[in-house]
Amino acid sequence: MQINIFIFIFLGAIFFLNHFFSRNIKARWIYLTITSFAYFSLISWQSCIVLLIIGISSYFLGIVIEKNQKNTRAFISFGVIFIVAVLLIFRYQIFVLEIINRLLNRNLSVIELNYWSNKFSVFSTIGIGFYTLQAIGYLFDVYNGRISATREFFLHMAFLSFFPKLLSGPIEKNKTFIEQLRQITPITEDDRWRGFKNIVIGLILKNLIADNLAPVIDTAFQSVPLSRSTVFWWQIIITFAVQIYCDFNGYTHIVIGLAQLMGYNLSENFKFPYLSLSPSEFWTRWHITLSTWLREYIFFPLSRSKYLRGKYYLNTWITMLLSGVWHGVGWTFIIWGGLHALYISIDQWIHWSTFLKKFTAGKMICLVLMWVQLDISWVFFRASSINQAADILKVMFSFNNISLKVVSVNCLELIILALVIDAYIYQSKKPQMNFTSLRLKGLEVFVFSLLLVVAIFFRGVGNQFIYFQF
Repeated sequence: MQINIFIFIFLGAIFFLNHFFSRNIKARWIYLTITSFAYFSLISWQSCIVLLIIGISSYFLGIVIEKNQKNTRAFISFGVIFIVAVLLIFRYQIFVLEIINRLLNRNLSVIELNYWSNKFSVFSTIGIGFYTLQAIGYLFDVYNGRISATREFFLHMAFLSFFPKLLSGPIEKNKTFIEQLRQITPITEDDRWRGFKNIVIGLILKNLIADNLAPVIDTAFQSVPLSRSTVFWWQIIITFAVQIYCDFNGYTHIVIGLAQLMGYNLSENFKFPYLSLSPSEFWTRWHITLSTWLREYIFFPLSRSKYLRGKYYLNTWITMLLSGVWHGVGWTFIIWGGLHALYISIDQWIHWSTFLKKFTAGKMICLVLMWVQLDISWVFFRASSINQAADILKVMFSFNNISLKVVSVNCLELIILALVIDAYIYQSKKPQMNFTSLRLKGLEVFVFSLLLVVAIFFRGVGNQFIYFQF
């Protein structure tokens, strides 16, 4: 079942309304778990089995790790290996089989590879990358003494399967979110209003902008006409950069809004990433909860290890390559992660961004250079193969056929709208620009009601969220 924007919102509304029937905290955990699994079963009931395996194993392993101080390293190692093995089996099976096939020279046929892949294809992998990272982070936090192992099974399952963030995050801090689940917080009028605004902003970003840009991008990547101009492909890649940002940021706003209506606060995932002036800064602004997870559970532990202590560049490459592997099955995603590792390494080596940022014009140069780097990496992220990505890049940097024809006037209008929405989000974070403080809440209600109507009646094709595949 494809979960598009309207099904997601509809299920969220049911989830939100029924949530308040549970006034007892333990009953609420049970309700959150059951309804989250019920929602997940709409995608594929088999997918609930994988989630249940991860939930039960991480629950008991957390208790075992906390109780057995002498053998904690063995148990944490087993726990991580087990969860990663589940991830490999149910998400990366065909990719792993191809690698094993080449290493062992087995020469398995495509039919044989597809046979083994289909054995596990009934288990939907939607969201598996997110809840497995959440489970691994939980075990590491128990191991390092940051949190106590959860003794209440349904609290643990509610934390892991919480409906709004189940499929595409945010990847919450374990301690922070578990503590929120332990209490019933009164929901204020301000919470409800902020939740509604976040949902509307999410609908505009996803429904109106991302889904209307998608057909143009899909058509271009399906044909890859090499006769098209250099400018055309630069326009397509820039448009894709806007699409994936609006798609994922739109989802995040909707999720945060739904959680606020239920009395929970989820983490921000974006802080205007395309304004970044350096590769390192980009990863403090883009998919913040994932980059935080990678930093805390991979980069820092590697930097503290006996063998990799002080090896900044190697640790950066390991972390970013794993980020690429996490994002998708295929060499294009590994190259995407490798490119970001390369960008960060070069910047840390010659400090080009630090030097340029000293000058006013230098900041603009930094911004342009970052856009070029990001667009190159987005080619590999979106392309279906390395060959397709190489063909596109060849056209982008050939400069043989220069045509200033814009891809689509509608695309340009939507990109401008995305900039306007981003500007509003940026300004709304400043207290002095808050509409409520200016006593213009009535105007704000009218504007957001109008935006909701626009998002519904001018929506694009109901595409599934891009990050659901991860």
